Amino acid sequence: MKKLLYFPILLVSLCLPFLLAITACKKNEPAIIPPPTATLAKKKQPSTIKKASVAKKNPAKKLIPAKPIKQAHTHHATPQANAPKFIVPIVIDQCAYHYFTRFNDYFQHGFRRFLDHGVVFTNAHHPHAAPVTATGHATLSTGVYPAQHGIIMNTWYSPEGKLIASVDDERKEAHVHTLKGPGSDKASSRTMMTPSISDIVIQASTKDCTYHSYGISFKDRAAIGMAGHEGKAIWFDEHQQAFTSNFDYFPDKLPNWVTDFNKSLPKKISHCRQWKLFHELDHEVYTHYAKEIYHLSTSPITIAGTELPGAGNWKKLKATKNFMLAPQSSTMLFDLAFSCMNEIAKGGANDRGLVWVSLSSLDKVGHMYGPHSLETIDTIMHLDKIIGDFMNTAEQRYGKGNVLFMLTADHGVSPIPENLLEENYKPAKRIVMHEVVDDLNKKIKKQFDIDTLFFGFKTNQLFWNEKKLTNISADERSDLIYFVKKELKKLGGIKKIWTFDELAAANPAEGSMEHLFKNQIYKGRSGYFFILGQPYVMLTNFNLGSCHRTPYNYDTQIPLMVLCPGKLSKNTVRNKVLTTQVAPTIAAIWSLTPHTGMKGKPLPKACCDN
Repeated sequence: MKKLLYFPILLVSLCLPFLLAITACKKNEPAIIPPPTATLAKKKQPSTIKKASVAKKNPAKKLIPAKPIKQAHTHHATPQANAPKFIVPIVIDQCAYHYFTRFNDYFQHGFRRFLDHGVVFTNAHHPHAAPVTATGHATLSTGVYPAQHGIIMNTWYSPEGKLIASVDDERKEAHVHTLKGPGSDKASSRTMMTPSISDIVIQASTKDCTYHSYGISFKDRAAIGMAGHEGKAIWFDEHQQAFTSNFDYFPDKLPNWVTDFNKSLPKKISHCRQWKLFHELDHEVYTHYAKEIYHLSTSPITIAGTELPGAGNWKKLKATKNFMLAPQSSTMLFDLAFSCMNEIAKGGANDRGLVWVSLSSLDKVGHMYGPHSLETIDTIMHLDKIIGDFMNTAEQRYGKGNVLFMLTADHGVSPIPENLLEENYKPAKRIVMHEVVDDLNKKIKKQFDIDTLFFGFKTNQLFWNEKKLTNISADERSDLIYFVKKELKKLGGIKKIWTFDELAAANPAEGSMEHLFKNQIYKGRSGYFFILGQPYVMLTNFNLGSCHRTPYNYDTQIPLMVLCPGKLSKNTVRNKVLTTQVAPTIAAIWSLTPHTGMKGKPLPKACCDN
């Protein structure tokens, strides 16, 4: 068995030790900021998967320039007899924990099963200050902070000012598969700087037991974040209107089960003409909780309960995009997951499959309409049923106790600040940061005669051109930093501003706001100024809609539940846990040794031998 592929770890080896599992500590943890009561209305009362190729290292990975990461020896023993054949982590994009407290009484299917029969963690958080899709998925799969795995945001600026996506890669192996060969689009795991649990799983394969790992999503950054380097990522290409992957993951061609599934897509999409509400419009879950705030949304009209724009013509890109907004799109992802699991099931009796599924529709409608919209609430109602159907079918096909389900999210979501203002919550505010950047550049030009110093703003960071500061003195640099901070504080609603150097040198208390920011810095990728707004102050480049960019609970606290009938007992864990504990938990379930960077303990009560 070959060793793990090599990755760059110079920064990893220099980073301070980090905390992966902490209990609730009121003195140090960020204060829980409940949404204003006005915003939360109360209820009135022959396998195509070949064993030889799965465990084999992809030769393309050798092109990654790196030093070897110290890797604990992977445990190659055959899994225990009671270990589940499949582990299926379901990651709901933008699923805040507060949805499970607000809508608990209305869940009847999958969510109900998790809540009533699973191990439920009521205080689970992402341990970084800017929870976004790429960062959240990478943290779940690697078991380390963004400061180690390097996926600090969805996109960031290079030191030269080039906008870099978390999946960017110029190598030929990063080209996506198309019907005509390599496509023009590229995406890979190259920017992920540590191993993931998927890598550990794949390299545990032996002649008697083959491990498989797949990441399935509409989003490339989600699928790749879950699959890591040695798993297999499969995502939806909107231009091809088909699921695809790159030549790193599949050097020759896509597996037959993927291409066969793609052949059914035109029919699946064209038949989805209408977003049908889960309940009647006068159901209390809508009348008590849904708000008509379309004037504050990026779309001024409702799409829930209506015919989707462009419906029936799957060849139009707009129709495909609208289909991906609809709850039915999650069913399609689970159908693809079943195709994957069916292939794995054709292998040996000891074979195991880690099948990540990331559901994207809630994130798409949440950004457009906000967390209190009819679209968001109805999506959650549908997901309850869709996930329940998937779980029931999986257990029928592969046996109860043979599938361990996890449910979690990559981040939460903030309320739309203008809606809070309309409801007289005065501290809420939106700060449109591209306007702030333009203003700063003009003022710096006038004050310091430096032209266009800032590249832009991403997530919670301002990026500037360090090369334009090479000829200024230390005192002039200090004056410039002071000036920028002073101008930002004039905006109002700003709680704290750090520079990269300040965070890098800091030794913050575990779980503090400063600690969450420090967990997300990465030299060469991070901006220079890190901005913490007050609660419900939204720093964004968009004038409407919602987002998730803060270290407050509404963005960091997410659901985390584990269910495996007959092998896990119902339990509720109220102590604080972190999403970095998910990967060690998966390793423990299959008696595998985590990589040396995973310092966190497995989630309590979540392993089958507990």
